[in-house]
Amino acid sequence: MKMYVQQKVFRLADEFNVYGENKEPLYSVYGKFFSFGKQLSIRDNTEMEVAFLKQEVFSFLAKFYFYIDGAVVAEMERKLSLFRPNYYIKGLDWECKGDFWAHNYQIVHDGEIIATIKKEWLSWGDFYTIDVIDEINSLEVLMVCLAIDVSLQMDSVAANTASASNN
Repeated sequence: MKMYVQQKVFRLADEFNVYGENKEPLYSVYGKFFSFGKQLSIRDNTEMEVAFLKQEVFSFLAKFYFYIDGAVVAEMERKLSLFRPNYYIKGLDWECKGDFWAHNYQIVHDGEIIATIKKEWLSWGDFYTIDVIDEINSLEVLMVCLAIDVSLQMDSVAANTASASNN
């Protein structure tokens, strides 16, 4: 199953759609504008919330909680590493491997690929192609993709802030 995520540029709050292979809307994603830590609500076509992603605010490294039907189903942590970010999804026993800065990575479980995520660079805004091997994992894979995107955005903001303060 393929999903496509296109985030628009120049928006104050996160609000975008996730589409299927035939360009049919699968989910809508809404972010809270004023919140401590990133919070994203994922809704189906009837606007019912099917999942929720919440960033842990007071964590040394990026940490996110995945909620489905109001219950925590997984916790994603960024692991300490020198050269590349490394992510582990506790509760699903998934790992993310690849080049996160190029937005080209895989989600794996016991050596088996669960999904691949790839960012298209020549698009207006951020455009991701998510290829999920088993459709049953699509919602959790979407949450992983969104959490990694938030984590990398935080890194970019921190790097820009540090660079600006040194000038």
